[in-house]
Amino acid sequence: MRSTAALARGFAAPFGGGELAYWFGLLHDCGKASCGWQQRLAEVAGTDEQVGIDHKSLGTRLAEERGLGAFAVGIFGHHGGLLDRGDFKKRLKDRLRK
Repeated sequence: MRSTAALARGFAAPFGGGELAYWFGLLHDCGKASCGWQQRLAEVAGTDEQVGIDHKSLGTRLAEERGLGAFAVGIFGHHGGLLDRGDFKKRLKDRLRK
């Protein structure tokens, strides 16, 4: 989980964004710490299958609850594309309800 944060730090360091990128990377991947995600990762190891379990909602929720709206939108849209704030709020609410 921390490898993504370290990579993000390294990519952003040349323009002074290393620490910010580190925390963004950590929030991005914190959902991967769940037992279900880790179990599925072990099941698909060595195959071409994807884990297929949501890992972005936890970091998105943590960022949103702490007033880090831009982080939350970025984390939520990191695989599927960024949304405007109104669409983001609705989609996050729907996702968390599931």
